[in-house]
Amino acid sequence: MYNLIMQKITLRLYALFYRKVLKRVFFLLDPEFVHEFIISYGGKLGNISFTRFLARKFFFVQNKSLNQEIAGIKFANPIGLAAGFDYEGKLTQILPVLSFGFQTIGTITNQAYEGNPKPRLVDCPNQNP
Repeated sequence: MYNLIMQKITLRLYALFYRKVLKRVFFLLDPEFVHEFIISYGGKLGNISFTRFLARKFFFVQNKSLNQEIAGIKFANPIGLAAGFDYEGKLTQILPVLSFGFQTIGTITNQAYEGNPKPRLVDCPNQNP
């Protein structure tokens, strides 16, 4: 019971920190920069066993009520990361310990191409930081 209470308090503190600090900073920066920063440092942190341990300790949520089965595939959590965010597959080690239930990574093309012109990412104009 104590662990559950502490986990809820911890998650609420993280949510408060995100809303009041991180989100405001991220909205001040270029969205392309923020995306590349998250991918780069998330990948580096995911390659260090100690940071994965800490992330699991503080962010991992597991509850049977979150279990889903869709098309015969079992998911421990219905929250996933869609295709396009981690197209180079750099976050495969850190996302599971952050409680993502699934992730779509990478892409396959028959020929190399430049990609879409910048800006590819923009802030939602109706979202207040």
